[in-house]
Order: sequence, then structure tokens, then C-alpha cells
Amino acid sequence: MGAAAPAWSASGTDAQYREDVARCKSGASGQDQAACLREAGASLVERRRNGLTAPADAQSNAMARCNALPADQRQDCMAQMSGQGSTSVQGSVTGGGVLRETVIPVPAGTPGSTPAGTGQPGYTQPGYTQPGYSQPATPVAPPPAMPPGGYGTPAPYGGQMPRQ
Repeated sequence: MGAAAPAWSASGTDAQYREDVARCKSGASGQDQAACLREAGASLVERRRNGLTAPADAQSNAMARCNALPADQRQDCMAQMSGQGSTSVQGSVTGGGVLRETVIPVPAGTPGSTPAGTGQPGYTQPGYTQPGYSQPATPVAPPPAMPPGGYGTPAPYGGQMPRQ
């Protein structure tokens, strides 16, 4: 008599494990082979326990992280995590991390905005002093130059100069 196959093998868990192992052995994972095989085995165990989540769960986890932020940052976080606007994504989980960058235009005249006509953050126009800041009365002088030949020979250990 043949035994019935467990439910998890019919769901593709073993097939995913075989794909993971093949990726590890081919070197396509970007990891050390031993570490990759350990990860493949650990994910097989989690899949059998239904511990791994679906992509929809990853999206809900991202939104839960955004909900933990202050209200004034929450909307920008949700737009960034969903890829809306001008969000660029670099890197990968296997490479060490995913970096998301979203450019958010700041209206002119608000704190942190760029002065009109500069196009560069942190640029100050010549002769322009920001309110509340003043220019130094006199420029700071550079340190004196070292005399020719240096400062002489150092004193021997103990700090005493030899008698002459």
C-alpha cells in the first residue's frame, strides 16, 4: 500500500526548495553556498509550518510600519512603500538591503527649501546672509608657517636638555 503524500508537498513547497537549492549551487544567490543551503532548508521548514508570508502580507507589513510613524510622515511613507510618485529603488535583500528614495518637492519659502534661482540645496548667493546669522567681523588668519629647518631637535626622553 502506498502512503498518501503530505499536503505541503502538493502545494509546491518541495518544488520551491529544489529551486532554492539549484540557485544556491549555481552561485546565483549572491551568498556563500553553505549559508544559502541553510537558508533554503530553513525556509522549507517555515513553508511546511505555513510560517512564510505571501507578497500581500509584505505589503500589509510595510503599511503597518508606516502607521507607526508620526502623522505628518505617514502619508509620505505609504506613498514611498507603494512606489507612487518619484520613488526609486536600489539594492536587494540578498545584496544587503533595499534603499528607497523619494523626491518630495518643497514649496518655495518654507523652511528647508532652496532659495529661488539657485537650483542647489545649501547654495548661498554671494553677499547673502541668512536672517539670524552674521558674517565674522574679520577673517580668521591662517596658522603661522613652520620656520625653515623645523622647530629643532626634540628633547631627549625625560624632558631634560643635555648640558653644553
